[in-house]
Amino acid sequence: MKINNQFIEKIGSEEEKKGINSVFSSSFSSDKNIILYPRVELTFSNSKNGSQNSEIVTITPNSLNGEVKKIGEKIQFGRSVRQAKLASSMMASLPTFLSSTSLNNKSNDYNLSDESVGPRQFEIIFKKDKGKFFIVDNKKGTGLFVKIKQGVVIDHDMIISFCASHMILQVEPECKKNIIYNSVNKILKVRFLQGPHQNQEKSFNSKDKKIVTIGRSKQAEVVYKDDAVSRIQCTIVFEKGNWVLYDGYLDNGNKGSTNGLWLLASMKVEITDEMFLKTGNTGISIKLTNSASNQKL
Repeated sequence: MKINNQFIEKIGSEEEKKGINSVFSSSFSSDKNIILYPRVELTFSNSKNGSQNSEIVTITPNSLNGEVKKIGEKIQFGRSVRQAKLASSMMASLPTFLSSTSLNNKSNDYNLSDESVGPRQFEIIFKKDKGKFFIVDNKKGTGLFVKIKQGVVIDHDMIISFCASHMILQVEPECKKNIIYNSVNKILKVRFLQGPHQNQEKSFNSKDKKIVTIGRSKQAEVVYKDDAVSRIQCTIVFEKGNWVLYDGYLDNGNKGSTNGLWLLASMKVEITDEMFLKTGNTGISIKLTNSASNQKL
């Protein structure tokens, strides 16, 4: 079996080094045996302090900012325990699906300069079997949200944020008396958790409705009365047997909403190039480089 040493743990003997295909030799730093690719660069910018206080963090499969770590080890981000205690009153006011009153005494791998985030806000992990990085919210703070740029299949309960509101999207098979009788048709449930329409819920059966829009427009299937919301904030389409969520309005292309649509990373999300996230008052832009030849000049 041919082994790509891009994803191998620290090489042991000289014989092992010689036995590895030399085409991948540039993936390693010669001094510390750091695997150079794939490489994730995160740029943190605090919306309250301005971009002049941006911080950059670099992660590879076995390093954080140039320091060697075990391959596949979780990289933890959050506030230090001392600073997180200062923000405990702020987190107590959050909705229950985001907040957590527990403080974890374990130190983070990287502390964020943001008083609004939790003690263990999120983590990044490299999956060696897939050769990819993933990011996930730790449910111990204000939530980690991924900006939606393309269609997202609703295959589990998803919490979506837009403007000052949160909603949960759920998909269920069509049932009668709790018995599934049609596996083709699927029920979309939209329930608002926070904001002007809190606790309101609507359901749509794919056999009757293939497109559901949410927004300020009177033509939307779910009219949302909030001046900060776009006329069409998001569109949910039943296609190829799934309900798929899009930001903004679909009309000969995808016209995104003004303030964006954000997915709570409650489950692992694959890190991709030019991904953008937010947590607390912090925005996070991501640059992913898979090899030396992929570097952008």
